Amino acid sequence: MWVIDSYDWQRLRSAGISSDVPQALIDLTTSQTREEAESAYWKLDNAVVRQGSLFPSAVPTTVVLLEAIQRCVPEVRVKILELLVQIVSGETDPDEVGFGVDIKQLCLDELVHGFSIVVHWLEVGTTEEQHWCVDLTMMCGLHSLPLRQRSRIALRRLRDETVEAPLRELCNASLNELEG
Repeated sequence: MWVIDSYDWQRLRSAGISSDVPQALIDLTTSQTREEAESAYWKLDNAVVRQGSLFPSAVPTTVVLLEAIQRCVPEVRVKILELLVQIVSGETDPDEVGFGVDIKQLCLDELVHGFSIVVHWLEVGTTEEQHWCVDLTMMCGLHSLPLRQRSRIALRRLRDETVEAPLRELCNASLNELEG
């Protein structure tokens, strides 16, 4: 993926070795099975986000994941969506705050740029993918006032069309969050 090569990963801090992040992203995005994706997922989960703390490498990781979600095999997509939720739900690592960059906000900005990708998978994804996309759609609506109404519309539509009670409940909780 060209987008991976557009970043200087060695300059981006992570919880681990930043130069390992591109290979982990390649491993995740080119995985053919859920097991391969799971292995690559944990390499990223412990590097760009660790126990809810975000590191600078999380920002380009968000960009790469949004690109990859359009090309990956279905078995991998759910792990990419899960990792995106972990990233945008995290907080800037306390050691990074001193650098004056709000990593969480930058990750959310990138997610907002990929809003149409998220809503696409909210509409056509598997039930498991839709669960993760509900969270991502809500995060876009909370972060971007112009997307708030579009997020509500998408979540209402999914809620009204789904037969899955847990998914309907998740949509309702997210709608309450957006309206609160």
